[in-house]
Amino acid sequence: MTREPFWRRWEQWRADYYTADLARHGHRFDNWRTRRRCRLVAAVVTVLIVAAGAASIGVMWWFGFLVLWLVLVFAAIAGTVCLRYMTGGGADGPQLVLDERQLARRNAARSLGLTVSIPLLVLPYGILIGSVINAQDGLVPYQIVYSAAILVWWVLCVARAAPSVLYAWWQEDPDLEDSVDALFDDTHVPDLNEGNS
Repeated sequence: MTREPFWRRWEQWRADYYTADLARHGHRFDNWRTRRRCRLVAAVVTVLIVAAGAASIGVMWWFGFLVLWLVLVFAAIAGTVCLRYMTGGGADGPQLVLDERQLARRNAARSLGLTVSIPLLVLPYGILIGSVINAQDGLVPYQIVYSAAILVWWVLCVARAAPSVLYAWWQEDPDLEDSVDALFDDTHVPDLNEGNS
């Protein structure tokens, strides 16, 4: 008996984990699954991320902004986790368990998130290059180096949160006949080994 290739086992494991995780935690935000509330939480996460970006730039002048940056980033991460459970995890769901509509929205959200985050990487490198050009005696102040490093981490947070925020913004109001129990009781993760028998 031959073993399945690694990527197929990985896809199957992700689908099983995703289904089990949503079955375990998917009931947490039942009352928050409306379009209005998803957009509210998405807007709050966006404001937190923008404020974290401003705090990371503020580190250049006062190192105390690092504490504010950490608080804002952890709050944004918590909001992103809430969005994940409010939307059924569609922004980071594996292909095996999403239907065509969810898959199209997930791919569009990921594409736009990547399109937003890649140009943002120019910001920390621009700050570093500009400070090197304007440096006296070839020395760059350590605050600028720390600020640029924190900005790189901030861009990673933007890249991670953007698909969830976009997916939540596009979330539709649930149908009356759809409930969380209906979503998770009949969930069947296709087994990749079924076709090989």
